[in-house]
Amino acid sequence: MEESINIAERPDVGGSGAGSPQNVEKRDQFTRWTILASGEGAGRVASLYFTKMVNEAIDNRILLMNSNRSDIINTLEELDKNATSNEEKALIAQIRQRNMLLFGGGGAGNVFKEGEEFARQDFDTKIRRPIEALGTAAGDAVLDLVALGGGTGNGSIPYIIHQMKNGTSVSLQNNLGSFS
Repeated sequence: MEESINIAERPDVGGSGAGSPQNVEKRDQFTRWTILASGEGAGRVASLYFTKMVNEAIDNRILLMNSNRSDIINTLEELDKNATSNEEKALIAQIRQRNMLLFGGGGAGNVFKEGEEFARQDFDTKIRRPIEALGTAAGDAVLDLVALGGGTGNGSIPYIIHQMKNGTSVSLQNNLGSFS
């Protein structure tokens, strides 16, 4: 059985074991994933990945995005209510600190054009850097989650994908090229 890779030792994260051929070899044995979730439904699904599944390919590269603070709070309260271990509670605390992003103007109200406009307004000032900070590199997979029917996710994710592919992030351009 293979031993797991400590994120601090991964060459793409800049750890001390970066030069080790063994670490590079192990890292190259799986595709790394980043999950971008926009809107309440997508946030609930992605947060389950974060707290319930141990998968070093995903690790902590999950970003929950929403334009409505109460939707994010509802998602986190639901997670808190269902947490069964101290480890899950610690992961929920990590989501609160590092893996959620509030953008836009107070909710899109099931109007996808509002979600798109919020993403347009806040992409350069609030959205781009947290996505890039997830450490996604060329060759990694990006899973974009939305729940159909809402406004924030349906409007923002297509715009965010377009921006990450075509304009701003060299590291994500290679990953998103085949998804447009």
